[in-house]
Amino acid sequence: MNPADIYAVVQWWSILFLLGVGFLPLTFILFDTFFDKGYIFSKLIGLVLTGYVVYVLGVIKLVPFNVFAIYIVFLVLVVGFAVVLPRRWRILYVLKKYWPVFLIEELFFLIILMVWAYVHSFAPDIHGLEKYMDYGFINSFLRSDYLPAKDMWFTPFTINYYYFGHLLTAMLTKMSGLSSALTFNLMLSTIVAFCFMQTFSIGANLYAKLAQNPAVKKVKLIVAGLLSALLVTFAGNLHILYSFFKPYKADNPVPFWELQFSPWQFTNGNFVINEYWYPNATRFIYNTIHEFPIYSWVVADLHGHVLDIPFVLLIIGLLLSLVFTHTQKNPDEEKKLQMFMVSPFFLVFTGLLLACMYMTNAWDGAIYLLLTGLVLF
Repeated sequence: MNPADIYAVVQWWSILFLLGVGFLPLTFILFDTFFDKGYIFSKLIGLVLTGYVVYVLGVIKLVPFNVFAIYIVFLVLVVGFAVVLPRRWRILYVLKKYWPVFLIEELFFLIILMVWAYVHSFAPDIHGLEKYMDYGFINSFLRSDYLPAKDMWFTPFTINYYYFGHLLTAMLTKMSGLSSALTFNLMLSTIVAFCFMQTFSIGANLYAKLAQNPAVKKVKLIVAGLLSALLVTFAGNLHILYSFFKPYKADNPVPFWELQFSPWQFTNGNFVINEYWYPNATRFIYNTIHEFPIYSWVVADLHGHVLDIPFVLLIIGLLLSLVFTHTQKNPDEEKKLQMFMVSPFFLVFTGLLLACMYMTNAWDGAIYLLLTGLVLF
């Protein structure tokens, strides 16, 4: 990466930071039971709310899809929430008390974003698999004065697909002033950073809750969060066991115990390690495709199921926060009032988030609607 690339990453990160700071008051309410107050989720909350309002106003042709309108919508939402939200949520007090936690999470986020952008710099070409379609969707939005965008293959008809994640990518592209050729890969790196840090927050808060010890050591919280983040973001599955057996035909997977144990083969007088084709790890359960995050990071398609990963972790975090709220031991009257005040914001935002998930990756919308129903009822 040259200095210009590093500057582009910082420029992109600054927009995400701005979105997060603007929606900290709402985030602190939704994640009050988290020891880190859900700080890292604020970026995605700001992105979703701003993007959704921009989308609706663009569809009814009330506001054009341009950078000026996007920033106006963002500012109106920030001011609106500052007025509507309960005044007892003193953001300066929370920032003063928890700023070390916020700083650590922000640094982790920036580091992961920078590292994965560096990884992408070795293969930044937008070519192959579903990349052309995803890139085309983003550019269709960038060319649109109003929404929805035109289908690049079937103009003048609009895109008939779940494209909300691509819309958010286009919106961030406009806000940052960068080229879509850069932001395509930057969005992929952002999703990796979101996945890592959201999982970090969920894992650390789960550990803090299960430990049932207010004085639990901070080092243990960090270790629990990092282990969760590393396993979810960068771990694979047990398909690697197949590398120790004779290969099978990719279109006819069989249980590894039915194969001959053979970590290597003797060919032409040399020991040769078995060939291993990594996509097979996502196709070895019959008639299914079962990707996992690190595979998606490597393939680098900015597709709906990848764009929705941060949404999935956000809804899991929200539901976990709700469970924490309603399992408080002997809440006093003030806490009961707080729980009552949280509920409307939680229900409205969760409903909106589920709708956005449906527009980003339809199957996830259905799955997490069911999960939300199970938690609520």
